[in-house]
Amino acid sequence: MLCRYGAGWLLIWSALVAATLARVSWTPIYPASNNQIDLWTLRDSGCPCPFAPSQRTCACCSVDGGCPCGRAAPSRCAQCGLQQHCTNMCNITLDSQLLDSTSGKKYGQIKMVVASGPLYCWYRFRGEPATRIEVQVYRMMRSGKWTNSTG
Repeated sequence: MLCRYGAGWLLIWSALVAATLARVSWTPIYPASNNQIDLWTLRDSGCPCPFAPSQRTCACCSVDGGCPCGRAAPSRCAQCGLQQHCTNMCNITLDSQLLDSTSGKKYGQIKMVVASGPLYCWYRFRGEPATRIEVQVYRMMRSGKWTNSTG
């Protein structure tokens, strides 16, 4: 009897989870092509520099919300509205209305530059009223070293 009772609840729980997941809409945050460096940077060089338009040594930014980082990081682009944080993606407020007006996106993507830690950063999230704020964290520590050997 206990086994049937447990299996019944498991079936109901599975149906509820499936129904809930069917209604959840996830924000797709990924590059448009495999050749793209990241969501905002198409190539790390070959485009005019905002600080020296005659030079074509700066990053090429995505026309869909990417802005150049400028002199601080000429080979990198960031989300428009966050490009002032290119060299230090810590202590940032992500405001959905500001990001929508600058990049056309209601979401923000923070991509840390290589840093050694420990590191302390704070982030503030401001969404429009009655909207969900979703945070995705990717963390890789001591991932090892890649070698191109077949030994």
